[in-house]
Amino acid sequence: MLIISAIIVFLVVFSIYTVKNNNDISSSTEVVYTNDIEDYMKDLSWTDIDLSESDLDRFSLEDLRLLRNAIFAKHGYIFSNPKLSKYFQKYQWYIPTSNNVYDELTVTEKRNIQIIKNREIN
Repeated sequence: MLIISAIIVFLVVFSIYTVKNNNDISSSTEVVYTNDIEDYMKDLSWTDIDLSESDLDRFSLEDLRLLRNAIFAKHGYIFSNPKLSKYFQKYQWYIPTSNNVYDELTVTEKRNIQIIKNREIN
């Protein structure tokens, strides 16, 4: 009886753990669709998700430029372009600290920058 109880407890705990982790994985890879670029700037979690070119279809060229540069801004890049500098300074998360943040970018962020660049060209 004790062994059966232990097995049941283990299965319940394992089931809860599995469901929680599956929910965490699915929610972390979901791209939230919105047309408002400001929503993307308030929450930069999208920078850690693999974007596809179709995710970017609804954005203007200027929006794409801001999205691409938001990835650099997230890491404290100091923009030499006054327009970009002024734009990102309105966000509390932007703390300009460096002229070179490339080594701080994740593989996903580097990939997203390239995807956005490709979309800007096409």
